[in-house]
Amino acid sequence: KEIEECGVKPSPYEMNVNPGAYARLILDAIQGNQASFVRSDELISSWKIFSHVLKEIEECGVKPSPYEM
Repeated sequence: KEIEECGVKPSPYEMNVNPGAYARLILDAIQGNQASFVRSDELISSWKIFSHVLKEIEECGVKPSPYEM
């Protein structure tokens, strides 16, 4: 109650609201929280690494090992 009186709006997290995963992600984006997002340079570096791995898997016909769930 005190928070509302001083003009500061509490976040949904403080109001005991449990938004779904996508709603939380969108809320983070709107509020400028970038912790859940990948920077473009990180994404490019990841593809540089994994594109070689994926190419090798495809060319060598590597089959994934099955496992029980």
